[in-house]
Amino acid sequence: MQTYWISAKQGLQKPLHPHVFQVANDVFCNIMCAMECSLDDKSISCQADQTVLVSGKSRAGKTVTTKYVMKYLAALLQRS
Repeated sequence: MQTYWISAKQGLQKPLHPHVFQVANDVFCNIMCAMECSLDDKSISCQADQTVLVSGKSRAGKTVTTKYVMKYLAALLQRS
């Protein structure tokens, strides 16, 4: 988790390997950017709604992946 927090915070140019934490971080950033947009300019319609779809075959780890996404988002909310 920490690697992805640092990468997002510093805006590193080198992309990290695709990971569920990266997807969760992108969701969080989109929500925060939309909320800041709506606070800054009331005339612009900014939406903070996000959806994460976790799909796969039976026993592919969908429940565990969803837990990782929720854990990461909860940790980011505590940090901010």
